[in-house]
Amino acid sequence: MATLVYNGPAMVESGEPLSAREQEIVCLLATGATNRMIAHQLGISPNTVKVHLRNVFSKLGISSRTEATVFAIREGWVEVGDQAAGQVDLPTVVLPEEQPRRDVALDRIVLPPLPWYKRLYLAVSVLTAALLALLTWPRSAATLADGCDNEFTAGCVQEGNNLAVSEPESLWVSASPLSIARGRFGVAHLGGRIYVIGGETAAGLTASVMAYDPMLDLWALCSDKPTPAANVQAVAVQQQILVPGGSDDNGDPLTSVELYDPGADRWSNRAPLPAPLTAYAAATWSDQVFLFGGWDGRSYSGASWVYDLGVDRWQPVAPMPTPRGFAAAVTTESGILVVGGYDGRREYAACERYLPDTNVWESCSSMSTPRGGPSGAEVAGQVYLIGGGWSSFVTFSERYNSATDTWHNVETPLLMAGGEWRNLGAVRVGTRIYALGGWQRGRYLDVNLAFETLPNRLYLPAAISR
Repeated sequence: MATLVYNGPAMVESGEPLSAREQEIVCLLATGATNRMIAHQLGISPNTVKVHLRNVFSKLGISSRTEATVFAIREGWVEVGDQAAGQVDLPTVVLPEEQPRRDVALDRIVLPPLPWYKRLYLAVSVLTAALLALLTWPRSAATLADGCDNEFTAGCVQEGNNLAVSEPESLWVSASPLSIARGRFGVAHLGGRIYVIGGETAAGLTASVMAYDPMLDLWALCSDKPTPAANVQAVAVQQQILVPGGSDDNGDPLTSVELYDPGADRWSNRAPLPAPLTAYAAATWSDQVFLFGGWDGRSYSGASWVYDLGVDRWQPVAPMPTPRGFAAAVTTESGILVVGGYDGRREYAACERYLPDTNVWESCSSMSTPRGGPSGAEVAGQVYLIGGGWSSFVTFSERYNSATDTWHNVETPLLMAGGEWRNLGAVRVGTRIYALGGWQRGRYLDVNLAFETLPNRLYLPAAISR
C-alpha cells in the first residue's frame, strides 16, 4: 500500500468550520487582494496567508480562489454591487460555534498603490539584478562548455538549499513540494494524481516514484521504477503509464521500456525500443505513444517512433524535420506540437507540428526565444511552454494560440537566476498546469507550483441571491 507523505502544515479535515482568521482572509481574498495585500492588511507574512488558504481550501473542499470567493458571497460575508476600485465593505464576521462568541468587525479594506519611492526602489532593484545576471551569464556558459554539466547528467551539483521561489501573486500558487529535489524525470497525470517517475537528484539517478493528489495536497510513495533512469518521459495511455528509454549513470541511452499500473502499484517490462534513446519528446494520440528526436548514443536524431500498447510493438514514422533532443511534445486538437530543444551546441525556438493521421509534419510559428529542456501542457486550445535556458537567457514562459498560430509571454513563478529553469516536469490537471522540480544554477529543485490558466472562468453577476 502506498505511504502518504505530507509536506505542508498540520492537516485539517474537510467540513471543519473556519477560524476567525480564516474568515478574515477569505473576505479579503474575495475583494481580489493578493497574498501580499492580505498579509499587509492583517499584519502577517505572505507565507502565513498561504498556510491559512491551504487550510481553508481543505476545510471547504475547494481548490481555487474563485470557489472561495463564491463561498464568501453565498455566506453573505461580501456584498457584490457597485464598489469603489480597490475597496469593499465587509459585514461582521462571526466565529464558529465551538469557540467563545465574539464579533470581529473588519475594517474597510483600502488597497492603495505603492508609494513613489517604493516603486523607484523596485525598478532600480530589478534593473540591478538584470545587469548582474547579464554580467555573470557568459561565465556560467563557459563552465557548461568545460563539461561541468553535460546534457544528460549533472556533474557538479552544488550543495545547499534550493533556490528561492517568488511569491505567487495571482495565477501561480505554491503546493506541497517534492520530497526529493530532482529533475530530468517523467511526469504524467492519471486518475486525478500526478506521478513523478525516476530522474536525477543531487545524489545521482533515482528509481523513486511519487504520486501527488492536487485536491488533498498530499504525496504518496509508490513502487520504484525497476530501472533507474534520467532524461525520460512518462506517458499516460490506457489507464497505465509508459516510460521508455532514458539514460543511465554515465548518460548513455537505454532501450528498456517499462509500464506502470497505478491500480496495482506494479511495474512490467514491454517491448524494448528499436534503438537506445534518451532526451526524446513524447506524447499520445488515439491511445498510441509517439517519441520524437533525442540522443541515440552517437548524435541527436530526428527519428520518430509510434508504440501500440495492444500489440506491444514499436514502428518508425516520419522523422522530425529538425533533429534535436530535450524538446517538449504537447498534444493538441490538430496534432502534436514539438517545440524547443537542445542539440549539445544550441537551443531551438522551433515549433513543428506532427499530424498522426497523415504521418506528415508541418511548421508552426517559432517561440520568441530558444528553449532547451522546457516542459509543456495544453489547456483549451492553448499550449503553455514553461522553462528552458540552456545557453540562452530565459525569464518568462510562453503560450501558443493554436487558432492564430501566435506565441505570447506568460509570467514565471521562479526567480530566474541566470535565466534558466530546465529539465522540469509540467502537466495539466483541469485548468491548472503544475510545474515541478527541474534544474537551476547548479542544483535541482523541489518546487511544486500550480498555474491557473483560466482564472476568470466563473462569472459572478452583480447580484447573487442568498
